[in-house]
Order: sequence, then structure tokens, then C-alpha cells
Amino acid sequence: MQSIKRVSLKDIATETQLSKTTVSFILNGKGEENNISRETIEKVLEVAKRLNYRPNYLAKSLSSGKSNTIGLIVPRITDTYFAQIASVMEMVAETKGYTVVYGSTEEQPEKEQNLIDTFLDKQVDGLVIASSLKNEENIRALRDRRYPFVLIDRYYSSISTNYVVVTNEQSSYNMVKMLLTKGYRNVAMVTVSSYLNLMVDRYEGYKRALLEEGIAVNDRLIKEVDLYNMENSTRCVIDELLLAKPRIDAIYFTTHDLAFWGFKHLRTRCIAIPENIAICCFGDSPYFELFTPPITAIPMPAKQIGQEAARILFNLLEQPAVNSIEQYVLPVEVTERKSC
Repeated sequence: MQSIKRVSLKDIATETQLSKTTVSFILNGKGEENNISRETIEKVLEVAKRLNYRPNYLAKSLSSGKSNTIGLIVPRITDTYFAQIASVMEMVAETKGYTVVYGSTEEQPEKEQNLIDTFLDKQVDGLVIASSLKNEENIRALRDRRYPFVLIDRYYSSISTNYVVVTNEQSSYNMVKMLLTKGYRNVAMVTVSSYLNLMVDRYEGYKRALLEEGIAVNDRLIKEVDLYNMENSTRCVIDELLLAKPRIDAIYFTTHDLAFWGFKHLRTRCIAIPENIAICCFGDSPYFELFTPPITAIPMPAKQIGQEAARILFNLLEQPAVNSIEQYVLPVEVTERKSC
């Protein structure tokens, strides 16, 4: 099978009987500023279109030091939350003449660092990272070399970086306070990865709401699920909670994935929701409104997170001399449904 020959600047120069330099100026939108006539500009553009010319971005990136790409590194690009962020970032990037490349870490720091290294090797101009929070040394190295990047969803308290996060502690407090106001007294919490600062903050909100009501924090009602075996692990901790004394009357899940698996298992155990046990969660899913009953949740502002992360990153790319740090914290609120 014969390969298709890429049309080059030289081909267009030969066709138009112009120099490669003149053709390059025109195709890079710099014809007028180099005093090239309108007639010549239109002639070159017409030939480039007819020959189906496509710029060689690798060569362009080598000469300019820019690839016009940005990288997005998240735990799972298949997660609806991160997929929404990616979609918004793509739209913003397109308006800037950039493309977005993705990578999923599955919360594994080795994968995260491999992706960072790969993207840097490919001369990606900047990164947006939902870090595993076990990569402090490498994130610090990015900061120290003033490489443009923005953290989302999580941040390193020990490193001053740009980030976009939500009000995890206060919103978690609001959720548990709502349960207590409704009369639930034995509220369990199911969570993951206690080393993640967002999960620590959600626990602190849970604890503060209980203590304000004069309810002691019962460690037996706080369960941590195995992040890498979430379905089975959630099933096990739910079974443990169903045997707890005093009997629980509500479960607060700190992620929407946990709520999904928890809801499913409670159904298999024929537990009536909310009559026997109320449930709610931090994070949301497009499907939760369709569940019976619909699940009370704290929706994450994925669109705004994507917009703010892209805005901060492009500010860094367009004004590299400005050495300011933006730490953006977005408020989130409880959406009450019928699961509690």
C-alpha cells in the first residue's frame, strides 16, 4: 500500500514560485506584518488548501518550544466528574488553539509520575493534575522549575501551588448537620484513602457536626474502603455497620462511587431506604435522581472547576513572567432528595 506524501512548505513554495520563508510567514498568519501583498497571501492560502496542506506540529514545536497541547492527569477519565472537567477544558483549549491530552493514574503515584514524565517528553506546554497526593517530591520539582501546572480536586498543604478545590470540610459539615436536624442520631461514615486531604476535610466536617450536637464520635461507625477493590470492600463494611451497636440509622458516603456500591448492597440486603437507613453522599451522579429513592448528594461543580483550572493555566502560559499563585476554593451545597 502506497503511503500518502505529506505536503511540505517546499511543495507550496515550488507551486507558487515563492520562497519558503514567504510561504511560512503567510501560513503562520504573519503575512501582513511582513509587508506581503494581499494578492500573494490569498494565492498561497488557495494553493495550501488545494494541496490539502497540514502543518508539521512536531517541527513547529521544536522551533518554537511550544506544542500547543496541555495535559490532563486524573485518577479515572471514565469517571463522570473528571470526564466533565475534561470536556470543559477541551472547549476552552480549542478557543486558544490548543488540544488536550489525557492520562489516568488509578490513584497510583508511579503511574502519575510516568504520565508527567511522558507529557514533559512530548513538550506538553502545561498540566492540570488531580494528584494521588503521594507525589510530593515530583510536584515540588515542577513548582521549583516554574513549569506551568494547576492542581484540581486535591492539593499539597506543604507546597504553595495553583489549585482549584471545593469547600470539603464545610460542605461535609452541612450534610451531616442536615441529617442530625432530621433526627438521625447514629450516623456512620464510609470513606476512602484517609491520606487524601479532601477526605480528611470531609471527616473533619462530619466530626464537627456530631460534636456540636453533643454526639461523641464513634470510631466503629467510621469505615474506610479499599480504593482498589471498592465494590467488595464496600459490601464488607456495610455488613459490619449493619451489625454495629447502637444500630445505625444513616450512612454518609464521602464519594459518589461509594454511594453507588453502598446503595446496591443495601438493596440486596432488603434494607428500606430511608425507612431503615438513610443515605447521602459527597459528590453526585447523573443517575442518582433516577434511583428509587433518589439520593441526596453534594454535586461537584465540574464545569466551573474545569473553567477555572483552564483559566489559571492559560494565564500562566500567556504571562510566564507573572509569578502569582491562585488558590481557588469553590462552594458546594447539598441537594436534598428522598434518600434521607
